[in-house]
Amino acid sequence: MLRIFSLAGLVVMSLVHNGDAPVSADQTGGVASELTQIEHRLVRAWIDGDRKTVDSILASDWSVIDLTGHVLTKAQVMQEFGSGDRRIESGSVDDLNVRMFGEIAIVTGRSVLSGTYKGKRASVVQRFTDIFARRDGRWQAVASQGTQVAQ
Repeated sequence: MLRIFSLAGLVVMSLVHNGDAPVSADQTGGVASELTQIEHRLVRAWIDGDRKTVDSILASDWSVIDLTGHVLTKAQVMQEFGSGDRRIESGSVDDLNVRMFGEIAIVTGRSVLSGTYKGKRASVVQRFTDIFARRDGRWQAVASQGTQVAQ
C-alpha cells in the first residue's frame, strides 16, 4: 500500500523565483491555486480508483522513490494501481509548501493515508516531495519521493 501513497499533497506558496525575473503575487497565487486543485484531484483519484485522472497528472517519465526506498516508474505504479490489491480508502494532506522555479514547482507536505493491501488494513503518515513541470501548457508531476514519519 505504501508505494502508491507517495504522491499526494496540497499547495501553499512560500518562495517564488523565475530565473532573474520576479514572479508577481498574482501569478504565484494562480499557480498555487492550480496546483492545489491538481493535488486535490490526485488524492481523490487515488481514493476513487480513477486511473484516467492519475494517468493524466503523472507525466509519462514520472518516477517515485517510495517509502521503502525503491524507485518505481509510472508504468509500475499504474500496473499495481490497477491490480485491485491496494485500496486507499481515505487520505488528507497538510503542512504544505511550494517553491517555484520558472516552469518547475517543488511541492512538499505531509499526507495521512489509510486503506487495505490484500485485505489487510494499513495506514501511513509521510512527508513527501512532488516535482511538477509545466509542459504543453499544463502542470504534470515528473518526480515524487515519500518518507514515512515515525509513529
